[in-house]
Amino acid sequence: MLASGIYNKHAGITEAGIKAIEKIEELGIILDVSHLNDKSFWDVVDIASGPIIASHSNARYLANVDRNLDDRQLVAIAESGGIVGINACSDFVSCDPFKYTINDLIAHIDYLKNLIGINHIAFGFDFCDYLPASYVGQTDIKINSLTVRGLSSEADIINLIDSMKKHGYSQTEIELISYGNFMNYLKKVLKN
Repeated sequence: MLASGIYNKHAGITEAGIKAIEKIEELGIILDVSHLNDKSFWDVVDIASGPIIASHSNARYLANVDRNLDDRQLVAIAESGGIVGINACSDFVSCDPFKYTINDLIAHIDYLKNLIGINHIAFGFDFCDYLPASYVGQTDIKINSLTVRGLSSEADIINLIDSMKKHGYSQTEIELISYGNFMNYLKKVLKN
């Protein structure tokens, strides 16, 4: 085991995990903190020397679930030069089932923009949510029930972009969030 996920609240990065982080950075591999518990997250921040990413996590302030990140964690990612990928999974957008909408997802983007700046936000959808349930071993759930309304497949991303425009996001900001910030992150992390 390298680290502990959200179901183990107390354990952090193991000795093998420390070595893995060093090797990850040496090789220029993306260091992703999504799914880590809080202790493991802070261990990564203490150990890592380069930018980290939360590839698919939202703001805990808006949806208080363990998979989301609190303000201190979000700021730590930005300070590392990393990015936070916005997740379209309904439960990570809101704890209220009536707030599983694109507008509620945009609320997370707004929150992050104000907290850490536009240059540290990206789309981080769980695209496995768009696959038939049998492909991801979840045969007991309804297909597409995991994502916010209006974003039921990758083809619906245009709905999110259109809504972002209506919320006042500029073309430049939308391009940064859609792909630009992630491309800039890859240039910092990946080795030639």
